[in-house]
Amino acid sequence: MNIVFSVVLYRTPVSTIKKIIHDFGVLRNESEYALTLVLFENGSNISELNTYLIETAKKCPGVKVLLSKDNLGFGGGHNFVFDQIKSQYFVVMNPDIQGINTRDFDETINYLVMNPEVGLLVPKLVNPDGSVQLTNKLQSTVFDQAIRLLGGKFFKKRRLRFVQASNGYTTVMPTKNAHGAFMIFRSSTFESIKGFDERYFLYMEDTDITMKVNSISQSVYYPFFSVVHEWQQANRKISGVREMLKSMIKYYNKWGWKLF
Repeated sequence: MNIVFSVVLYRTPVSTIKKIIHDFGVLRNESEYALTLVLFENGSNISELNTYLIETAKKCPGVKVLLSKDNLGFGGGHNFVFDQIKSQYFVVMNPDIQGINTRDFDETINYLVMNPEVGLLVPKLVNPDGSVQLTNKLQSTVFDQAIRLLGGKFFKKRRLRFVQASNGYTTVMPTKNAHGAFMIFRSSTFESIKGFDERYFLYMEDTDITMKVNSISQSVYYPFFSVVHEWQQANRKISGVREMLKSMIKYYNKWGWKLF
C-alpha cells in the first residue's frame, strides 16, 4: 500500500525543509506502510532553493521534488501532486507540521482500512506547548466567519459553539469543517470529487473540500492521532483578510449564503 505525503512549499526556509525530510525519514523507516514524500515547490522561482531540493531528493529515499514556475495556490499544488503519483491514501500536510508518531499514524491508517465509508480523516492538532487547537468546527456560516475575522472577545458562547469546544475533541466524530493542515484522504474519494476546487487560491479550500467529501462519503475527526501544528495565521494580516473575504464570497456563492 502506497501512501503519498504532499507538502506544498512557497519560499519555505531551508531549515523547515530539512526538518520535514528528517521527520519523514524516521516515519518511513518505522512505518509498516510504503510512504512517499512529495515536496512541491509552488512558484517561488528561487534557483538556489530549487537546486537544494533537487540535490537533497537524490540522497533521500522516498522523497520526490516537483517544481512549478507558477504559483498554483494551495489546492492547485496538492491537486498537481495527486495527479503525478498513484496511491491508496493521500496525505495533505502543511510545512509547519511536526511530531508524527509512527505507531499512531499506522493505527490511523488501519482505522481507515477497516472503515471504508470514511473518505477523509483529520487528526487532533496541538500547539508546540501541547495545548489542543480548536479546529473541529461546525459548518461555516457568514456570522461565524465574520466574528472570527473581527477578533476580540465578543460573542464568546457563539465562538465556542462553532469550534465545538465542549464536546468536539475526545471521541471520533463526523466533521463538517475539517482543518487543512493535515488531512488524510482515501485516494479514490479524492479522485471522485476531483480534489480541491482551484478557484480558491488560499483559505476555505479545506472547508469546501470537506463539504465535497461529505456529499459522497464521510469526513471524521480522529483525536487518537495528534500532530504538532505551529499555526501561522496569516489571515490576520491585511492581505490575508482580503484573500479570506474573496474565498468567503466564492464559498457562499457555491454552497449557499447561510447567515446564522
